[in-house]
Amino acid sequence: MPFAIPPTIAWTDSTITLAWLKTEPYRWQPFVANRVSKIQTTIPSVEWCHVSGIENPADLGTRGLLPSQLVAHDQWIHGPLWLNQPMNETSSYKIPETFSFPDNALKEKRSVVTCVAKIVPLSEFIDRISSFTKLVRVCAWILRFIKIAIHQSQELLVT
Repeated sequence: MPFAIPPTIAWTDSTITLAWLKTEPYRWQPFVANRVSKIQTTIPSVEWCHVSGIENPADLGTRGLLPSQLVAHDQWIHGPLWLNQPMNETSSYKIPETFSFPDNALKEKRSVVTCVAKIVPLSEFIDRISSFTKLVRVCAWILRFIKIAIHQSQELLVT
């Protein structure tokens, strides 16, 4: 008989995080996209719920409580009172399908990079460098840049 895994419920007090988790990771900058992707692949069937910042026991440690006060704090030990109540479809902590996220939560974050190049004759380029050693170093940096750029563009084509 296979072991039945009970439904998993995860909590956050961030509505922006909830918005990120409801969308595809590729829409976000790499920092957010990597974390959203990791969460979505690690716990794909999780049900995300919202807890207000005031009721979030994890926030108690950031509100200036001493460790001795934190250990004795009922909310830190047991969580919010409503957490022990039976869950139902109309619970206030569940995210309704019609929930509207803050305007800035779902804005796609994209960057535009512009590169301007000027073709300089080789003789003029060499004349600008003050020593042969510096010329060798500059050429090495250029070749290294080209190699890395080619490698990264090939990786993008593969994925």
